[in-house]
Amino acid sequence: MKKLNQRKMVQHRSKLELKNCIESFIYEKIPEDGGEILTLSSRRLLTWNRLDLAFKLVYLELRKTLPELAKSIYLEDIKAQTLGQFSEFGNADKNSFEAYVECFEKIFTSIENDGFLGDKSIVPLGRNGTIYNGAHRIACSIYLNRRVTAIQIDLPPMICDYKYFYDRNVPVNFIEMAVNKFIEYSSDVYIAFLWPSGKKRISESEILFSNILYKKEVGLSKKGAFNLLACLYEDMDWVGSKNDGYPGINNKLIECFPTFDPVKVIAFQAENIGKVREIKKNIRLINNIGYSSVHITDNIREALKISNLLFNDNGLHFLNNSTPHQYVSLDDDLKRFDILVNEAGIKRSKLIIDGGAALSVYGIRKNSDIDFLLDGKVPAEFREAGFEPHDDQIIFHKRNKLELIYSPENHFIYFGFKFISFDQLYRMKKYRNEKKDENDCKLMESLCENKKYMKLLAKVNQKILYKRLKLHNFIVIFIVEILKKLKLYSAVRKAYHHVMFLLK
Repeated sequence: MKKLNQRKMVQHRSKLELKNCIESFIYEKIPEDGGEILTLSSRRLLTWNRLDLAFKLVYLELRKTLPELAKSIYLEDIKAQTLGQFSEFGNADKNSFEAYVECFEKIFTSIENDGFLGDKSIVPLGRNGTIYNGAHRIACSIYLNRRVTAIQIDLPPMICDYKYFYDRNVPVNFIEMAVNKFIEYSSDVYIAFLWPSGKKRISESEILFSNILYKKEVGLSKKGAFNLLACLYEDMDWVGSKNDGYPGINNKLIECFPTFDPVKVIAFQAENIGKVREIKKNIRLINNIGYSSVHITDNIREALKISNLLFNDNGLHFLNNSTPHQYVSLDDDLKRFDILVNEAGIKRSKLIIDGGAALSVYGIRKNSDIDFLLDGKVPAEFREAGFEPHDDQIIFHKRNKLELIYSPENHFIYFGFKFISFDQLYRMKKYRNEKKDENDCKLMESLCENKKYMKLLAKVNQKILYKRLKLHNFIVIFIVEILKKLKLYSAVRKAYHHVMFLLK
């Protein structure tokens, strides 16, 4: 649990001074001598047990661009917390969903205009330092980057975590939207991967985690396992380059995936990277198989990159079915595109890549350009560089531009960019039905046709791959050991790298 070690003590207030600043049913719990009032960053109150804050952040971000989706998500949040009654203890004015929305908007406007007024409102914290009440005020403050005032009271923590919402029948895609938004605003979330190699002792590994934001079992195909490992280890020297297809990943695949059982993925909060490394060390001790039992991200950037793929159905489909480095020229196109985006000061969240580039990142066919949609005016420099907006094709998507850009059901995130989802692109091409679309649809259909057969075939292929890679690994190790005994290893290794350099 987060410690409020960066708090600022403003003053000590008597209980009487707090009477008009805090809810009456909580006021009764305040000691007679009052308490210390704290001023702190609102983001420090974004904790695993209050995932409801992230639901409200999604609402705040989408309320202008996709108001219907924003209200749908907020509706699920409030319906879960009130068990469909839409009433709040101690607040008779909240007696319908519409009343909740109206109240939320008033709170937002007040904090946007005047900041968090600590002389009028104080957020109560439970004994573990997490919010006991005031989620709407905190969500608005997080979104607007305002500091808040709070008081810690001897009350049990409120638990509104992912299981809370799952048990209350909130759609999983909404829960995962909230989880991804939580990670986006956080600075202390890490994601752990318990590989199938350690499945015999997975229960012992799992109990080492606390402050769990989200837990999920992810089923991966052969491609999916390879692509996930490539995403996690792409910056490591031993992996090789994307131009060579990351050859080092094959050995890692053998170590981590002796079977292709689902991967246990755990997103959790930790005070610092030292605590994370301690967990990782203990899991390795439990499994006694070196580095192949667990991986944990090192920072929030890595966590967000991976969560956007794993906690989104479109991202998972991409992982399991793509060959993302099939066309190296796409990397060059995206780098040039990225430079223009940065120079223009455009937020990546405001655009989506459509058309051939989405097929290219799947490895289906090479793209000829990058088509995109932007929420805003397209700078002239984009057209001059050969990057054309795809607005004239929106009609074939049968959805408006903002839906495509901002709704996670229509895209996945890779290379830091949003790409149109496989399903949405297929529907668009079916409807447009140009000659190239017919060919593209046939290629796309071959990727997913006869799913039961393909699933069975994938299992067989995975076993074959595993045995082949294991045999390859054994042969390499055997040859290396022989060369070392003959004292020829260094010379052969140098000659090998020289030959490979000449062949490039």
